[in-house]
Amino acid sequence: MANYDGNNGPDVRYIIAVVVLVALLGYGALKGLGASLGIDVTAAFTLVFGVTLTVALLGLGVWSQASDAWPLTFANILPLALSTLVMSFSPALNQMGCIGPIDMCFDIRWWGKTSTHYGVSFAILLIGYGVLYLRRDRY
Repeated sequence: MANYDGNNGPDVRYIIAVVVLVALLGYGALKGLGASLGIDVTAAFTLVFGVTLTVALLGLGVWSQASDAWPLTFANILPLALSTLVMSFSPALNQMGCIGPIDMCFDIRWWGKTSTHYGVSFAILLIGYGVLYLRRDRY
């Protein structure tokens, strides 16, 4: 108990400094990506996070199918991953499809409308899992 209050734990100031530095570098990278695509930082973050989540979901499906650790398969996770991918592009496409300045968008092209993205995403989910349901094993 004598060493309980000692300096054996990690240095909190160092951890906070690293987290702040990584956050600033990430913000700078996302701002650069957004500037090159013509979108804002929030849309760039959603795009990067959604693509990362899609790859993680596909990796989870492949790992689960290869290791038999979970009852998931690549085919089971594919509709969810594709839906996630479509929704990750939604804010970026909405800003790219804007006619006029982004802050005063006069109209949005059909491929930039959020309702189109939600429709495609839910269609992927319903059709994908509907096909999986109809192709299930019946004992």
